[in-house]
Amino acid sequence: MAALRRVQANLKRYRAAVLKAACEGRLVPTEAELHDSELRRQKDESTRAETGSSTSSFIPHTSSFESGEALLRRILEERRKNWTGRGKYKEPAIPDTANLPPVPEGWTWATPDQLSDFGEGAICAGPFGTIFKARDFRPVGVPIVFLRHVAPGRYLTHKPGFMDGTIWEQLFRPYSVFGGELLITKLGEPPGICAIYPEGIGPAMVTPDVMKMTPNPTAALPKFLMHYFNSQIARDFATGVAFGTTRLRLTLPIFRAMAVPLPPLVDQTRIVAEVERRLSVAEELEALLAANLQRATRLRQSILKKAFTGEL
Repeated sequence: MAALRRVQANLKRYRAAVLKAACEGRLVPTEAELHDSELRRQKDESTRAETGSSTSSFIPHTSSFESGEALLRRILEERRKNWTGRGKYKEPAIPDTANLPPVPEGWTWATPDQLSDFGEGAICAGPFGTIFKARDFRPVGVPIVFLRHVAPGRYLTHKPGFMDGTIWEQLFRPYSVFGGELLITKLGEPPGICAIYPEGIGPAMVTPDVMKMTPNPTAALPKFLMHYFNSQIARDFATGVAFGTTRLRLTLPIFRAMAVPLPPLVDQTRIVAEVERRLSVAEELEALLAANLQRATRLRQSILKKAFTGEL
């Protein structure tokens, strides 16, 4: 049993290491690395051709990719161009890069504010004040997302709560998720735990202790952002460790300006695929460990029972 528990602890560290490597660009080759490797390969082939009997000449590698910096610049230009909100356009929060580590070639630093959808309410928390009343809760209706429903990478449905559908339509639609949005906890140890609200199950509304974020799909994959927010790197920003402070609450302004590494979209796709492959293997091992621990517990109880009933 002690050995099985040690393996469980190692798996927990492994999951954290996978997310850390993914967010630092070390889990899979980056597009910039692949691009440079292809250039070197073509140049080597050209050199061999020139020294041999072939008359082939070097053809420069013409494929390109949109770097994270170019991607960020493009989506910010689109945001300004498509602004239809009230009042004067306000630039989204930018990351404080003074003490940030370097990102891989082709990546850049961004913020959730920059990577969210263009519409108002793309990032918000549930309603405060007197409009959020317990007397409007119902046995059925529109689900309410509490802290207990947000686990790392998983939306949970145990101990559900529901809001009156008419009241929700009148007051709480702006605080709601409809499928594909990120759910981020403002409280907890640590705060900043993230899950994706599933598609196809209908709307739900968030409480004041849960934030929602609608990502801009042309800028960042929701699963990439989810894995980043669940990494230790993001945890350090959320709890203030990265700045030498300690905080127990992740506020909206802090979250909006949190530093987020932004790879090219092709990198994001490869990273998400590799993270999910590795985490699925870890989940299978965790299930096997849990089953073996249960067997060991039953065996232990059986031994003790036989010992004190004279059967041993």
